[in-house]
Amino acid sequence: MLIKSKKALALAVLMLLSLNIDAQTNGLDIKMPDGVYVVVNHPGELKSKIPEKMVQAIRRMKVKGELSNDDLSFLRSLAGRSSVRDTSGNRLDPFFDLDLSEAYIPLRGLLGRSPGSHIPDRFMSGCSLLRTISLPWNTERVGNEAFRDCQNLSEVQMPSSVNDLGSLAFRGCSSLVDVDFSKSLKTIENGCFEDCKKLQRVILPDALENIGNTAFRNTGISKIHIPANVKHIGPEAFNGTAIEFIDIPDGMQNIDARAFEGCRNLKDISVSPQNKYYSKIGDVLVNKQKTVLVRVPVITAGAYKIPEGITAIGNCAFSACDKITEVQCPKTLTKIGEGAFVNCGNLLKIELPATLQSIGRVAFQETGLRSIDLSSVKELGEAVFFHCEHLNQVKLPPMLEKIPTCMFEGCKALATIELPKNLISIDNAAFKDCESLEAVEFPQTVQNVGKEAFNECTALKIVKLSPLSTFGDECFGDCKSLETFEFPQSVTTIGHKMLYGCKNLKEVTVFWPTPPKTKNLADTKSTVLRVPSGSEELYKKDKGWKKFKHIEGF
Repeated sequence: MLIKSKKALALAVLMLLSLNIDAQTNGLDIKMPDGVYVVVNHPGELKSKIPEKMVQAIRRMKVKGELSNDDLSFLRSLAGRSSVRDTSGNRLDPFFDLDLSEAYIPLRGLLGRSPGSHIPDRFMSGCSLLRTISLPWNTERVGNEAFRDCQNLSEVQMPSSVNDLGSLAFRGCSSLVDVDFSKSLKTIENGCFEDCKKLQRVILPDALENIGNTAFRNTGISKIHIPANVKHIGPEAFNGTAIEFIDIPDGMQNIDARAFEGCRNLKDISVSPQNKYYSKIGDVLVNKQKTVLVRVPVITAGAYKIPEGITAIGNCAFSACDKITEVQCPKTLTKIGEGAFVNCGNLLKIELPATLQSIGRVAFQETGLRSIDLSSVKELGEAVFFHCEHLNQVKLPPMLEKIPTCMFEGCKALATIELPKNLISIDNAAFKDCESLEAVEFPQTVQNVGKEAFNECTALKIVKLSPLSTFGDECFGDCKSLETFEFPQSVTTIGHKMLYGCKNLKEVTVFWPTPPKTKNLADTKSTVLRVPSGSEELYKKDKGWKKFKHIEGF
């Protein structure tokens, strides 16, 4: 396996000349001032083989023999130097070329040593001096983060025995240009080549089966061929690349809809007729039965009509399709998956059919929707409309019992909301930062208001409560327009800083003869606390309520 730069051939020749390799049994042969060949007869003796005065000057090294953890630490110290100087103290061009092709790095455990070499996790992570490396001839796995952020690493020689590249193994190696993998490689783990921005050419081997999450995210790849044996491609595997065409091979079983998210040049996804899991309708990827919409190309623009017969929009199927303005749904649609339209910033309109039953979490996050009718929906995930800043009209399902967490958080244009008559709970941050919301009336069924449920609703003036039992922490915090607040006598739990930051709060009314437990309820300097007549002294002495400077009976 070869990972190389355009200067690979020249570097290889230079390395051989400078090392002038001579496999002597005495362990060390120095033929150039910056190149050494070391034979390790006993693990752990590498450092002792090299004269101390030579260590700082070494820029090229070849090692033979079995290496211990101490030997690996010594090699890492050479690659992690901040500078290189000759034996006279003069600065040299800083780089480190390391050849371990004749070395053996076993994985040691209770059952002994592995037959093949295993490059340890974080072996050379962050070693900016490392320019080239040849791995042991019998390497089976490159560990997690083994060469992460080796920014000057331009060439990696790998043997055909490598079958697994660990998570983040080469992440941030910004000098890598192309990759040729061995025939035996089966797994490229999560983030393996992420942020290798100069990486442009990748030829995946036929044996490859799995491509992990973000494996090639933010690389310079513009073309990719997916081998027939690949079964799985994880989320964002090719996010941010310039890929234009994708071929789904015979063996593909699971391709995450976000695998090609952010591929703004992606024009077409083709599917092998022999594939048992996927098919196409027009330009879009669907399941074999053509009932689930899996992925729409990011370049799709304008109004889009979902094909008839589709019963479900898959997770992230339209994510980052920021040129789509309108979506027309078929009457067969029953489900919208998680993140289905996330980051579709120009999506202004979608008409949901009466057949729709469920909408997954963050399904419409950061879209441009102005209005939405959810009348038919029975199940809503969390943060469905998170930061839909233009959403101003919402019709909730009449039988809805819970407003999920962060459901409308950041919907800055939402001025009014009619809560369903059967509503029981308003969950954490459900309406947080709805800065245009002016009034809210709770139906009599509501029992719980979650943490930060209406926090930072800066225009909120009117709150009509039900005989509920629980207020979460900061649930009305920073509601700067709120002037009065009346606690229902049914309340049993008052959250921390529930009314904190309500700068214009003039009056708080309670109906409990005995003060309930509370802590830092509100900014109390000018707020009047109204309590049942005869209870004034109890409230003035109570640790949680005595912070009110003005306590009056009624």
